Amino acid sequence: GGDAFIALAEHPEWGHGHTVWGEVVAEDMAIVDRLMQRPLRSEDWGAITASLFVAPLTFQLRLL
Repeated sequence: GGDAFIALAEHPEWGHGHTVWGEVVAEDMAIVDRLMQRPLRSEDWGAITASLFVAPLTFQLRLL
C-alpha cells in the first residue's frame, strides 16, 4: 500500500517531492492528537526527524 504523511509544520525543504492531497481541518485535529498517542519511533530523514508508527495503521479515506 501507499504511505501517507501528516505534517504538523511547514516543510519547504521537501520541495515538490510530495503531493498534498488533503488537510486536517481544525475540528478533526483531536483525531491527529489521538494518532500521536500511538507507539512511535524516530527516524532521521536528513533535514528533519520524523515520527513513525511502530505498527502499521490501516485506514480508509472518505470523500466529502
